[in-house]
Amino acid sequence: MANKNRNELGTRKRNRVQNIALNGGAIIGSLCLLMTLAALLFGLKPLVFASGSMGPVIPTGSLGLAVPTQVEDIAVGDVVSVVTSDEVRVTHRVAEMTEAGLILKGDANPVADLQPYAVDSVDKLLASVPFLGYVVTWLSQPWAYFLGGLLCAYLLYVAFGNDKSVSNGKSDSAGHSGTPVFLGAAMVVSLATAAIHLHPLVEPTHAAFSSTAKATSSLQGAVMQPAKILSCSNRTAASNNKVIDFRWQAPSAQNASLAGYKVSVQINDGEEKLSSLLPASTTTYAVDISRSNGLLGLLIDLLGNLLGTTFNVNFRVYAEYDNGWTSAPSLYSNAKGSITLLGLDRTLRCS
Repeated sequence: MANKNRNELGTRKRNRVQNIALNGGAIIGSLCLLMTLAALLFGLKPLVFASGSMGPVIPTGSLGLAVPTQVEDIAVGDVVSVVTSDEVRVTHRVAEMTEAGLILKGDANPVADLQPYAVDSVDKLLASVPFLGYVVTWLSQPWAYFLGGLLCAYLLYVAFGNDKSVSNGKSDSAGHSGTPVFLGAAMVVSLATAAIHLHPLVEPTHAAFSSTAKATSSLQGAVMQPAKILSCSNRTAASNNKVIDFRWQAPSAQNASLAGYKVSVQINDGEEKLSSLLPASTTTYAVDISRSNGLLGLLIDLLGNLLGTTFNVNFRVYAEYDNGWTSAPSLYSNAKGSITLLGLDRTLRCS
């Protein structure tokens, strides 16, 4: 007899828990079903606030409900949600309405958004519930759907597989009745269906912060090092004093990588003729005064027929680096040349 009483007491407690679960599922299912119908019929959009520029009225994690509205029906002070050109949803309060569009500003921001929003319609915020967005986001995870499916399956089992009085609507010893069980089961199914339809409609909105900050920095100048120790040497008599060699050393080491050198030859104060980029391993360059030979020969040809003249030769080396920067030139200005006999006799020597 005592065992029978304990079994009946355990059954009553178990059925009471099952009834509470069914009723809870029915309530939540009804709410989700109503939300889904409102979204489908009236365009109601659930928005989860992912940042806090609308605080403290609308803190981070709030769930808001918005409805599509024409701009003509919007007034200054309304909280509206728009989608930017970057496909980011922003929800702020209307600060001003201009011909260029809506000027929006977050309640927690010291200044308005940088650019006006040129839109024909917006989503007007009707209401918000603090921190409920965290729950919605949490329930939107795949594992939450899986657990929700298991829960729905269990409640359906409780409704149809564990109540023998469903078919005739009579109450059993535990207090079950057919009608509430059927309603609970129906609401459980509605919960699952509504959640599936409602989830894609929930959008995160970035109530973006726009503020000012003070930053400090220091500038350091970087000088591209030039070639070092530029010198000049005469060739042997075999060259008939028409060729001289310039030499230099590589620049001092620094963070920038050396790309190579460019050299130039200039007669007196005339045009400076620049070479193409030479390899970084180059440390010598020969200047030839022979007719139409090398940089100097080309410059002499440009002068035309010279009758018995002497001139100074300025030679420069520019160090070039991978970042596109060029050093100041290294200059050698003590080379001299002469031309006589209608330009046929030419000599060039280092002083």
